[in-house]
Amino acid sequence: MPIHIPAPVSDEPVAELSPWRVIEVRVKGTTVTRHFMGFNHVTMSGRVSSPIEEWDPIKHEGVTASGRVYKLKNQPKTGMEIMNMFHIWDKWMEINGIEEGEWADVTQEYTDDSYD
Repeated sequence: MPIHIPAPVSDEPVAELSPWRVIEVRVKGTTVTRHFMGFNHVTMSGRVSSPIEEWDPIKHEGVTASGRVYKLKNQPKTGMEIMNMFHIWDKWMEINGIEEGEWADVTQEYTDDSYD
């Protein structure tokens, strides 16, 4: 998957992710942020969002610190589909100075049976 800076929010105000996960980052045990991670089929690239600021469990979408709306499509995946995305997560951690043990997959808190 390509790694690049996403388009400005003004050019891409909404991004749909499928497959997807939600990752919680705990830096030095104090700062906690959550991020959408997934594959954007429009741009054909993996994505890790800025911190989630709002979450609508009915619409399955959230707004991040950048102002972008992320729509989560389908149930989150496991296995090889998601393993490929963790390559993007590893690069994001490296760029942002996040170490093993400072993050957790919290996807289960964002799932239900009503996804498209």
